[in-house]
Amino acid sequence: MTVLVDFSNIAKAAIMGAMYTEGVSASMENVRIIRHLVFNSIGNINSRFHKEYGPMVIAVDGRKCWRYEKFPAYKGNRKKDQKEDDHFDWEFIGRTVRLLAKEAAESTPYKVVQVDRAEADDVIGVLARKLATGTLDSGDPFSNTKAEKVLIVGSDNDYFQLHDNPNIEQFCWRSDKFIGPATDDRTKSLEILTEKILRGETSDGIPSIRNPDNCLVEGIKQRPVVASLVEPTLKYLKESGIDTMVEFMRDMDEINLNKLADAEEKLYKRHQKKLDKGEEGADEWLKAELDKLVPEVSYASNWLRNRTLIDFKMIPKDVETEIETVYNNAQVATKMELMQYFAKHECKILLENMMKF
Repeated sequence: MTVLVDFSNIAKAAIMGAMYTEGVSASMENVRIIRHLVFNSIGNINSRFHKEYGPMVIAVDGRKCWRYEKFPAYKGNRKKDQKEDDHFDWEFIGRTVRLLAKEAAESTPYKVVQVDRAEADDVIGVLARKLATGTLDSGDPFSNTKAEKVLIVGSDNDYFQLHDNPNIEQFCWRSDKFIGPATDDRTKSLEILTEKILRGETSDGIPSIRNPDNCLVEGIKQRPVVASLVEPTLKYLKESGIDTMVEFMRDMDEINLNKLADAEEKLYKRHQKKLDKGEEGADEWLKAELDKLVPEVSYASNWLRNRTLIDFKMIPKDVETEIETVYNNAQVATKMELMQYFAKHECKILLENMMKF
């Protein structure tokens, strides 16, 4: 049994909360306060779930996610928004999260998994599925890995795609409750993933499949994902699965091209009638109407783009392997070393509550 914790998410929330509601300034002097808040949250999670779900594993964002290699606009809109946001010192937040993650790896009795080209989401996505199915490569050819119960502690609905496995549960520390697809039908998680791929992820700069790569970064209004696209896609999903969906999207592309050609043909016929009647401005009218016909982008290409970025099963094999390797080789500190760490940084309240850890 394992508890997988999204450390980056929890740490950022604690820092932002301290800066915004408590008035803690972005200075290294105040890292002591933030350190207490972050590790108090970690202790609370361990105390609450260790008995039922087992040891905790801390997942941390790497420095440069592999998604930037596939999609340079990844999270580009977020960076733009952060530059315009004067509420938070984002450089300080990032620096502090990295510092505390390093300290956690050195001084806590929990495995800390950080891979340079992976986000914490990737670490959790890989480990949760492999632990829950008993397919984790332990590096020991004689080991007999068994499927186990996994609890994900994180608020991100990206994890909903993992809920198709009954061994995986998710607890949202923000709302203080267990979350997941709003149904007991585990197959719904695949529908949720499919719709997420269709609609994209605005917060990560990923447009819907009806929009080009640069849409969100450049502030271009998105073309909506309509029911006439969603409904047949989900129908195909039930009949044929997600792995051949790109073929369905190619068929949709052909339909869109035919619709565009039909619309152009109708305009040219109307234009000819205007010319036959001797109407003035017929050419200008045609040009204006043709300009209104905006061709659809390739659904097939954009489906592949979005699925690559969103579906945990699309994480590159080398990244997945490195996550397993780091997990298997991760060293943990002793409780005594944790006490020494808290004493060094004057975390008196945490020292008084060592039972939580």
